[in-house]
Amino acid sequence: MKIRLANSLTLSRIAILIIAVLFFIAGGLIYVLYRSPTLHMFCWFRNLGLYQFVLQLRSMQLPTISEWVKYSLPDGLWMTSYLLIMITIWYRDQTKLSLTLSLLLPIFINLSEILQLFHVFKGTFDPVDLICYDIPTITYIIYYYYEKKNSTSSVCPNDRTVSVVSRRLWRR
Repeated sequence: MKIRLANSLTLSRIAILIIAVLFFIAGGLIYVLYRSPTLHMFCWFRNLGLYQFVLQLRSMQLPTISEWVKYSLPDGLWMTSYLLIMITIWYRDQTKLSLTLSLLLPIFINLSEILQLFHVFKGTFDPVDLICYDIPTITYIIYYYYEKKNSTSSVCPNDRTVSVVSRRLWRR
């Protein structure tokens, strides 16, 4: 059962947003705690007056993590976070436009990763990065088509077409 809140937010959408924020923070913590302090973001920490705090965090006894967790998992966590936010934004609108707009960032990120292989974009090509980008993207596409298949269109009193998820309707 969903409880409706202001502006048509439901507790399930709020839960998805919280999970998205947690994934975003987890990816950021991996970067802050394990990546090289020569990265540009550490200059931002200096400018914001947070550099000493970050150094204190990095000086803690941290467990050793594998290379793919350090270098690729944050990208997958951030992509998952982005796509979860897209689910909450487009939750009632399973159209080709919503799918296209949601997939613009994953397509651009995949393309930029591939172009790193040919030295068109700055960076190091890593196939594990592609996997970490594509697992949440493919999952999102499957979710989109599953929701689209299980919804029907209905016309509201104001003559707007609204997607109605049929499995959520009472049946006699």
